[in-house]
Amino acid sequence: MPSERSGKNPNWESEELIYYDFDTLWTYFQAYEHLVGVDGADEAACVARELVDIWRWEHFMPDARSENYNGRVWVR
Repeated sequence: MPSERSGKNPNWESEELIYYDFDTLWTYFQAYEHLVGVDGADEAACVARELVDIWRWEHFMPDARSENYNGRVWVR
């Protein structure tokens, strides 16, 4: 479950709220996003904007993100 960690990464400056600790994006959108969309649409929008922000900084979309770093997937 993503956690809001704005201001806790010294290497990251953004005007958006920062969410980390995505186990995997597949799990997030398969299970958690449905619950957040019903109860907390603002939080769901913040998480989506954070994913776009990750793409801007890292130049690719992560499979997972934890402890200030993307989970990089190696594909043969």
